[in-house]
Amino acid sequence: MKKFLKKRWHSAPLGIITAVLVACLLAGGAFAAVLPQAAQNITQTIDPAPEYGSITADNFITLDNVVAGEEFSDTTHTVTVVVGPDGKDKWLHLELIEATVDLYDDYSVTLNTGILAANRPAGSPPVSLMVKKGLILESSVQLTFEGTYTFTESILGTAGSTADTAIVRVLITLEDTE
Repeated sequence: MKKFLKKRWHSAPLGIITAVLVACLLAGGAFAAVLPQAAQNITQTIDPAPEYGSITADNFITLDNVVAGEEFSDTTHTVTVVVGPDGKDKWLHLELIEATVDLYDDYSVTLNTGILAANRPAGSPPVSLMVKKGLILESSVQLTFEGTYTFTESILGTAGSTADTAIVRVLITLEDTE
């Protein structure tokens, strides 16, 4: 023990340095033990995702037998909109991306439930939306009833004089605002 107390580190006695470090360690432990502490449990309720509903439509519609300069129509497609509990009073939007319809002299898309009650939720009125090249690029209607709306999709137009393949893009969305 005498040898240990006689050892030096940078001319300071090693025994004194050890005693100071042990005293600091004990004082720090005692200080930490008497500090006020609080445990906190956080409970968070995570609400389920809103159930707005769904939109089902054909991804691609091919119009055959379109002749340059002549009128054409297609009413064989449907769009189904299921309005969920959180989708009531949302707005159904129909938008024609006009940059893609240059090969047509006239072009319109109409979504219509018609007068058949089976095509819409009980008590809801008939619903119709239309977009038309150059005139109505966007159309929207508020769906105030929860349930299933079945729309007949009518495509009407007049092909331009240029023979080519035209792609028309129509965007159908359910949103918060008009």
